[in-house]
Amino acid sequence: MRHLTRAVSILTLALLALVVSGIHPARADITSNPGMTQLNAGTQVSVNGPVQTLSGDSIARASWVGNQYFLDIQAAEGNQLHALLEFYFAMSSPSKDADFYVVRILSKTTPNPDNTNWRLDSSGVDDSNGPANRVYAAVDAPAAIRYDWNNPSSVYDFTENRIVTVTETYSISGSLEGQIFGCIELGACASSKGAIDAGYQVTNQYSVALYLFTIRPAGGSTNFEWKLGLNKQGLPQERNEGVQEVFLVVTVPHATTASINNIQFDGHLWQTCFLCAYAHDWAQISSITLHYYPTIRIYSCPTTDTIYRSHGRSIDTALPDPWWPPYQSGYEFDKSTACIDDTVEVQMGTGSHYVQYAASGFLPNYAWHGKIYINGVLTAEGDVGRDNPITAYFTL
Repeated sequence: MRHLTRAVSILTLALLALVVSGIHPARADITSNPGMTQLNAGTQVSVNGPVQTLSGDSIARASWVGNQYFLDIQAAEGNQLHALLEFYFAMSSPSKDADFYVVRILSKTTPNPDNTNWRLDSSGVDDSNGPANRVYAAVDAPAAIRYDWNNPSSVYDFTENRIVTVTETYSISGSLEGQIFGCIELGACASSKGAIDAGYQVTNQYSVALYLFTIRPAGGSTNFEWKLGLNKQGLPQERNEGVQEVFLVVTVPHATTASINNIQFDGHLWQTCFLCAYAHDWAQISSITLHYYPTIRIYSCPTTDTIYRSHGRSIDTALPDPWWPPYQSGYEFDKSTACIDDTVEVQMGTGSHYVQYAASGFLPNYAWHGKIYINGVLTAEGDVGRDNPITAYFTL
């Protein structure tokens, strides 16, 4: 079965072509090296709440493997429903004042491997007992689905089944004979393959490809679905797995968390028997949140110091000594004699980065103990003084 193997690169190029102009210098680092960045599980993307499924079915897996989320449902009849999700920050568009996220979704319906009587539903995408596989997603405001950028966003046929040759014969008047001959000779007409006889009978011949599977997308800015239909009954087609790979594009206001409030997966199958049985497998992820921009949290407390101190932070540059006004500006973020806890969200491009932090005391007698968290993960820790900062390194 042929899948949309080039969809990521095609979609990336399509997104970039729409927004590469008019980049504001303050955000040029985000778009100067365009391309999708995979989000990190737990820090930039989270699956919230338990996975739901039908009574009698069991969840074989609903967990992260690295930055990929796997969902496997074992139905009571022995049929299976599978899903694989990956999450990407696509780009920031200054002209639209918006960010774009892409969710790659691979969904699969598997007939019972040990019972050949169970088969994919083959009634197409619109029958009440179908489709063979379905993916559905909905978003919460202020997020919106860019349904025109989804992939596929229109009906898509794949896995060629057979070629049908169609022949049409019809009559014309004698006055059109020269015109018809001219079209056939020059290849200028749609009926460029055919013949005309002395009785002014025109014969057209052309081929039509029939496809085994059809994906039919539908929806708008708040919800979207893809239905996968099997177009041929009988074996071996109905013992195939029904697989579709789709790409959901979500846009939100710049630097805003995107929330997908409902993702559903469906599979429809039937069993050959005296009284045919139908099976519907279903699973739902209640909520997924996406947020690309890293958060930097600094927590620090005095250990051997009791004096009112300045606290300095630098990003991707060395923290100067001294950093506080009137010597420098832009580095001091707090002044205190007690513990501080400060979190900021920073716009930065992909690649390697670092953060430095220090308090304006001295080691060892006027020390503070600081911690730096990147996206909630403790990345650096240690005693600090004005000439002894701690440094947290991280990569986006």
